[in-house]
Amino acid sequence: MRDQSVPRRDAPAPLDLRLVPAAGLCLLTALWVDQMDARILPWLVPGLLACAVLGLVMVMVLHTRPLQPGPGAAFVGSLVLACGLASIVAGHAVAQREARILVGWESAVSSDTPLRLSIEPGGTVTQSESTYGPRWHLAGTITGYGHPHLRLESPVSVVLSGEGQGTGPPDIATTICVIATVDDNGSTVFAAAQQPPQYGPCASTDTATAPTESDNPEERQGRERIRQALRDHTAHTIGAAPELLPGLILGDRSAQSQELDQAMKDSGLSHLSAVSGANCSLVVGVVTILLRSARMPRAVVLTGGLGTLLLFVDVVGWEPSVVRAATMGAIGAWAVFFGRGRQALPVVCLAACVLLCIVPELGREPAFQLSLAATTGIVLGARPVERWLSGGLQRILPEPVALTISAALAMAVCAQLACQPVLLGLTGAVNIYAVPANMLAAPLVPFITVPGTLAAFIGVIAPGAAELILTVIALPAAGIGWIADTVARWPHALTPWPDGTVGTVLIGLHLVAMVVVLLKLMRWERRGHPMVRLLGTRDCAKPRRGSHFLRDQLGWVIIIVAVVAQAAALTPTHTSRLPLDSNVVICDVGQGDMVLIRTSDHAAIVVDTGPDDEAAQRCLRENRIEDIPLAVISHLHADHVAALDAIVDIARPERIVYSTAEPDTPSTELDLASPTETDQDSPAITVQGAHMRIPTESTRTKALPDYAQRASKGQSGGFRGNIAGRETTVTWSVLEADGQATNENDSSIQLLVDIQHEASSLSMLMTGDMEEDATRGLLNAGVLPDRVDALKVGHHGARNGGTEIIEAMNPDIFLIGVGADNSYGHPHPDIVGAATRTGTVLRTDLHGSASLTLGERSVKIDTSR
Repeated sequence: MRDQSVPRRDAPAPLDLRLVPAAGLCLLTALWVDQMDARILPWLVPGLLACAVLGLVMVMVLHTRPLQPGPGAAFVGSLVLACGLASIVAGHAVAQREARILVGWESAVSSDTPLRLSIEPGGTVTQSESTYGPRWHLAGTITGYGHPHLRLESPVSVVLSGEGQGTGPPDIATTICVIATVDDNGSTVFAAAQQPPQYGPCASTDTATAPTESDNPEERQGRERIRQALRDHTAHTIGAAPELLPGLILGDRSAQSQELDQAMKDSGLSHLSAVSGANCSLVVGVVTILLRSARMPRAVVLTGGLGTLLLFVDVVGWEPSVVRAATMGAIGAWAVFFGRGRQALPVVCLAACVLLCIVPELGREPAFQLSLAATTGIVLGARPVERWLSGGLQRILPEPVALTISAALAMAVCAQLACQPVLLGLTGAVNIYAVPANMLAAPLVPFITVPGTLAAFIGVIAPGAAELILTVIALPAAGIGWIADTVARWPHALTPWPDGTVGTVLIGLHLVAMVVVLLKLMRWERRGHPMVRLLGTRDCAKPRRGSHFLRDQLGWVIIIVAVVAQAAALTPTHTSRLPLDSNVVICDVGQGDMVLIRTSDHAAIVVDTGPDDEAAQRCLRENRIEDIPLAVISHLHADHVAALDAIVDIARPERIVYSTAEPDTPSTELDLASPTETDQDSPAITVQGAHMRIPTESTRTKALPDYAQRASKGQSGGFRGNIAGRETTVTWSVLEADGQATNENDSSIQLLVDIQHEASSLSMLMTGDMEEDATRGLLNAGVLPDRVDALKVGHHGARNGGTEIIEAMNPDIFLIGVGADNSYGHPHPDIVGAATRTGTVLRTDLHGSASLTLGERSVKIDTSR
């Protein structure tokens, strides 16, 4: 009898990887087309087809006999299929890009001039408060642009935003026309409205129109009516439920405040309010169970499930993650119905290939990438991880509890690890507590999604029943909000990932270690299902253990190195690489400004505080600052003042000076005593009112301490002084503080600081966020000095700061406080170029915190990176 291996019935099926190359190559093609040189595009599709044919020919030539069915044939077939499908994706994507090039879209975007856009809204308007009035965002697609109007044959995804009372948000569900400045970051187009949106496509009107009677909420499209009814019915529920329920049920985040939205992101729970595969599975699963319980035929069950899926997706909106989940669900249902197998990985790959062939631009959508990564991670790793965990947990816990915990933990861990490389590319940070947060929140989701979807559908026709359902499910929704808020407050909930080569190497280690762990778990799982071996007269040869032993040891080394390296990179540290005797420190506080001017070993003047409490406090601790004789707030934007409370918690400033363009009105309860030219050591001028509300870019309330002083215009206001230490004397002077400026940026304090340290000196000018026109006026009026040694570049290096002050001041050192990969495009290449030609540029996004230390004949520069 021949040796045979008969698997047991409960043994795991072999992993079907035949469609993995196709899905991977299709995704890479969709990502690369928009980044390629336009001259290469015509050769892309023929090149992919030629690779497929050449690969097949080479393999057949290298074989000594005709290719037989088996692993080799399957591998060749997978490569040929991958190149074929990728050529379809490439052909579609190339045609779309060439159409945009033909109508001049790419050149129009690169011109940096405002464009007239026709936009088809794709969701509800999200609103928040900012300094200049309400800020709003709307996702949609650009269908045409320009004047005369040019139609885009392949619509472009866009996020339209507006700020202030002059660009009120659109309250419609039809095409809008708007004049906006456009910025294309490679994956999404961002447009900033310059005037109120018009109603109707641009081709039908040339002037702005007011809303008509036909644009009232009663005549909205059905989807918007359902969404609005859901928001209305949840408005009076408990806790965070009014903000979370629309998102958890229909993916509508318009009701979420900025604080809750940030808490959901920091805790790793933001995906719960973006409808994806879990929601689709729950909804379709309930319908299937109901139809099967009624003993309906399989065809009716299939039709009912798919119909419900389409209706759900149409109400939710055709977002990338929802479309991916719906497509995968439809393909899976078809496979089960026709007996084509139930393995999930081929279904995921086929869904990705189908979607990318039809809509190649989905490959550039972060939501699609995250959805695909999470599903793939769960499909590949959840089962072996769950079995491994349950085996250990059952020794200390009852079996039902152990199985529940192991299943939840396995899905959370696999999804988080698979999504981490994508998340790093988007945020540059790691959600340290995402796994425990998801374990706590995930069990609550089914109690919200299924009844909530029913309530959303009946909300228009039976509002009473809908409100009753929503009132009941508000409790688990409030629980999710509490979990997000609590976890987000834990220390280092969002930890930055290292930049540059170190970060890239760590990501590579992460991916390699994931593959090694997956292979080990799958091998361990198969060992848990022994094979029944039928033996003949000859026994099977014993396996060679030498090579297997070395391979296993190498795998463990890779895993240990990856874990240790990432743990070291993410471990918070309060030790600074900067010298503790430095004279000036520009702190890395993200997209904001914070500068320390040391007056003694443990004391410093603080100029601005940045937007992040933790980063501001870390800067003080790392530089061992315990006393603050003076805090200067250049103007009242959140990226300069939001962390003031955190600064006060560590060291209460003896004096606070600020400037703002906000008028003194009774609503601010502000009544400043007039500044006088008295001795600077006299008691600080006090504010007679209670607190002044600071206009910030978030809805979080901030208040200046009662003793804060509003700087007056010019030097005659008495805002200057000397702070002398044992070895250092700092002379500071407010050169300008225009409270009558037309915008908050131009009200920024212009602060001149002269540092005398032993026999050396350094002059430094800090300009806040003052823009080019106001700066030119100060230069022409002779308010600013002729030259300084160091310049804190205005407005984070934005182009509207201008290069004139750089050329006029001619400093040797430039300091730019700016966040890495910020959405504003700061600092602008023109500003950086002008500064680089003049002196040394220190940027917090590239160098981290940086310090200047006065030497006998030079200034020593140190950075934290």
